[in-house]
Formats: sequence, C-alpha cells, structure tokens
Amino acid sequence: MNIPEIMTGGITEIRYHKLRAFLTLIGMILGTFSIVFMTSMLNGIIISVWSGFEQLGYDGVLYVVQKQPKDSIERARFSQSEGLRPSDAEILLARRELVREAAAVQMGELIFTAGGVRREVRVMGVTPPYAPIRKRHPAQGRFFNDNDLRTFNRVCVLGHRLARVLGHRHQAGVDRRFRA
Repeated sequence: MNIPEIMTGGITEIRYHKLRAFLTLIGMILGTFSIVFMTSMLNGIIISVWSGFEQLGYDGVLYVVQKQPKDSIERARFSQSEGLRPSDAEILLARRELVREAAAVQMGELIFTAGGVRREVRVMGVTPPYAPIRKRHPAQGRFFNDNDLRTFNRVCVLGHRLARVLGHRHQAGVDRRFRA
C-alpha cells in the first residue's frame, strides 16, 4: 500500500462514517484536554504548596525549642545547661559549608495596651538575620538592622493584625516609632 491509497481510504471511511469519525475526534480532543488540565492543576497545587512552605521559612531551618522537664532528675540536668545563646550563632556560622545564616529567637507573651486597646500578643525577640531566613518582608517601613541592635534603638516590627488595630489609635498617643 502506498501513501495516496492510505489517504484516500481514510477520507472515504470518514465520509461514510461521519458520526463515528466525529465521536472519535471529540474523544481525542476531550482526552487531550483533560490530561493537559489535570497536569496544569497538579503543577499549580505543587507550586502553591511549596510557596506556602517557603513563606513559612521551613526550607532548611532548624528550630531548637527548650522542652519542659518531666521530673526532678530532668530539672537538675537541664539546670546544668545554659542552652543556646545568641553568641552560639557565631559558632554555627563558622561552619559556612553547612550553615548559611543563623538568628537568635526568644518568644514570649505580653499584654499590650495602647489607646484603650488591650491585647495579649506574642512577642519575639530576634536578631536582624531573622527576616531573610524566614522570608519576612515588612509591608511598610523596614526591618531593624545591625545598627539598631548595636545602638539599642527602641524599634519593633508589628504584625499586620496588630498594626491594623493600632492604625486607628495613633491619635490616642501610640508611639509612632513602631514600624509595621
């Protein structure tokens, strides 16, 4: 069989079996469309999930959290250790092939009162490398830097919810040095 004979036979079959040819064509189009659609959806979901993890800052970040002692033996053992200190970051950074950045973090909760608003807020004491490590970028102002740390400047970075609540309270005497 040669090519012209095959083409003529195919066109003849399509001409005499129009419904079968149409349904076959529709099946091929829908099948291809569904594969492209599902692949695109899955790629979008994967990108969204990884983007969420990246915004959380969990790509290669190690957290060390002090656990509470269960009994008196653990309490005695824990009291012998000072735990990690900000100066330990220098030791970690000396191993540049393993650690690229290190930031000290101390967490606690405080009662915050300003302009009649009283809230319990989570407070984190951090060092300047915290922002790039956790991929945190202030919507307004700037994150504090090494100069602020060295000169003991009284600055803080507010979370978006607290900044929104306090945004209406500037007239009530809230210190404008707070940076959002």
